[in-house]
Amino acid sequence: MKHPPARARAASGNDYQKDQQFRKLNKEKDTIEVKAVRGGRECLVTNTDVVVGDVLVLDTGDKLVADGVAVEAFGLVIDEARAPPASRPPPAGAFAKQRRRRAASRSVSAPR
Repeated sequence: MKHPPARARAASGNDYQKDQQFRKLNKEKDTIEVKAVRGGRECLVTNTDVVVGDVLVLDTGDKLVADGVAVEAFGLVIDEARAPPASRPPPAGAFAKQRRRRAASRSVSAPR
């Protein structure tokens, strides 16, 4: 069995190192700090450390890093165009239409 030339081995090793560096940079890029209230005090945590029950404090330009409920808001506007399709809210009235359809399909007249 022949071994690949030294240049090919060096190039593949170099490609592997570049790939590892790229993955590390991408992971760091996706990690952002957010303000959370824990134990009654405001602190900075990474988006990967947000847990159920955290209260996040949002300022202008902040990214929403988790699903949640707005506890208090003043002039809150969210740009949903940047949200992935799976996390966009359904159109207004979609749930009511769905409930009516389900109720209509279940209503069967009883024989007399």
